[in-house]
Amino acid sequence: MSPQIAGRLVTGPVRDRLTAVADVDPDLVAADFADPAAAANAEPVAEYTLASILFANKRVLELAALYRDRRAPLDVYGLSSGIGNYRRTIGIIGASRIGRRVIELLRPFDLDVLVADPYLTEDLGVRTSGWTSCSSGAT
Repeated sequence: MSPQIAGRLVTGPVRDRLTAVADVDPDLVAADFADPAAAANAEPVAEYTLASILFANKRVLELAALYRDRRAPLDVYGLSSGIGNYRRTIGIIGASRIGRRVIELLRPFDLDVLVADPYLTEDLGVRTSGWTSCSSGAT
């Protein structure tokens, strides 16, 4: 089954967008706020997420694979229009400890950050998406 976000099927090529969805056990979410080690664990996860977002928009892994196959210099800008992070839109699903830290780490970059979290009651300085649910479609 194709993945769904906000009840919409994600189909077709996703060349100009990256969608990452993580399903979380509600019991683990409740434990996140009670466990003092959760904050320490959130930092490296948020940093890895930041790196993944920046690398994905620069198509680092895609271009590395292409270079590995060709073994010749690449015209990066000729191969991929719109490469880079400038003025891209990034969606954060869940304003948890990790989601909030990712939002903070994204602030220095010229990105449009959206957050989707039906329980969010405070202003994090980013736009809210209006989504009220998210499903990977996994069964």
